[in-house]
Amino acid sequence: MIRKTAHSIFSSYYKSVDKFVKNPIGIQQKMFEYLIGHGENTLFGIEHNFRQIHTEDDFRKKVPVIGYEE
Repeated sequence: MIRKTAHSIFSSYYKSVDKFVKNPIGIQQKMFEYLIGHGENTLFGIEHNFRQIHTEDDFRKKVPVIGYEE
């Protein structure tokens, strides 16, 4: 029982890591799109026009580098 549970947990973790290792740029692009999409309606997203961000270059142009306290 414990062996099956451990195998199940590690198997699902391994699949995620394996996908990233095989396609790191694609996985990062999907994560970027996910984060921008979910941030569109936040105050920060509205202030920085997240709806108009489609590329990394758009992000760099629209979102300033700021510290935590700002």
